[in-house]
Amino acid sequence: MCPDSCHSNGGCYQGPDGPFCLCKPAFYGNSCESAIEMTSPSVSAADVNSDFWAIILVFVATVFVVCGCVTAAYCYFRSKRSDVVAADEEFAHKARSVAQRVRQFVGRLV
Repeated sequence: MCPDSCHSNGGCYQGPDGPFCLCKPAFYGNSCESAIEMTSPSVSAADVNSDFWAIILVFVATVFVVCGCVTAAYCYFRSKRSDVVAADEEFAHKARSVAQRVRQFVGRLV
């Protein structure tokens, strides 16, 4: 017979030297009378704070990068638009000068 029936924390087995207890996980002792204290790893407040600030830093950096890309795209397309506007103004100036030349030519004919 096993000592104290292994306290219901293990199984009783017959060995060459007599009965013995084979304990369940987290129990130990001749009759599985002692338990191993199971603790979960604790997270310190410093670890939580450092993770929080790292996340905030990455978020802020991402916002700056996105704003920079949007600003660069806006400036690029605006510069292309100003080239078009300048070309339109140059064309309009040439058209006005051609119209003046035509008037001058027609004025000389009449």
